[in-house]
Amino acid sequence: MTKNKNSPMFTLKIIEVNELEDGTSEMILDIPSEFQEWFKKEQGLKRWSNKRFQAWLEDAIEKNLLDL
Repeated sequence: MTKNKNSPMFTLKIIEVNELEDGTSEMILDIPSEFQEWFKKEQGLKRWSNKRFQAWLEDAIEKNLLDL
């Protein structure tokens, strides 16, 4: 997830959730530009990476579910 526990808070809006034929789901998100800039800096990226964001988000969701 993040390296810094004092990271800023952002709101990522879920626009749509689609169930796929293989039993998985996909989410369409509204991601603010402020978050994109923070994420690129946090991850050491020069440009936005959907692949890196997807891995980061999956990890964040899994860790939060384990904490329940």
